[in-house]
Amino acid sequence: MEEQPFDPREAEQKELDLLNSRGMFFEVPKRWTGSLSKTKLRKFHIKSPPLGVMDRLSDEYIKLDLDEELLEKDPYLKEAKNLTKKHTKRCARIVAIAVLGNSPLFRFIFPFLADYFYWRINSRMLFKLTLIILQMSYYGDFINSIRYLSAARRTTTPQMPETQLMEDLNIED
Repeated sequence: MEEQPFDPREAEQKELDLLNSRGMFFEVPKRWTGSLSKTKLRKFHIKSPPLGVMDRLSDEYIKLDLDEELLEKDPYLKEAKNLTKKHTKRCARIVAIAVLGNSPLFRFIFPFLADYFYWRINSRMLFKLTLIILQMSYYGDFINSIRYLSAARRTTTPQMPETQLMEDLNIED
């Protein structure tokens, strides 16, 4: 069998598909481990979110207002500290939403889990989790779905479906 040349884009897509199918585990220190506890870490699992969870996440993202110009102008990090005060709880909420997904107990567990993450996740871990949550959400695919289903692509518009699909996917003959 002939070996195919390495395609970095295809490799990245396969890795993302694997990440989405299995999800991702991360560990957070427990509040109190006591002398009888065998482990000092608690394990959490983030899976690829369904549309309803993406909606919850987007609701939180929209409330994160950030002025890049103020951050660049402020040499003493005053604006960064103001943003930290304003958005740390929201960031903990985002992680809790991603972890709980569409759990039937979401309404009951969410406030406790968000508070837990608020006191246990540091900024470096938050950054890593943010990247993973965004990658697993596949917002690009969602936007492409909206584009494909939009009014500009009505089924009554006369066009060759194969030709239009090839144009959408940037495929040349």
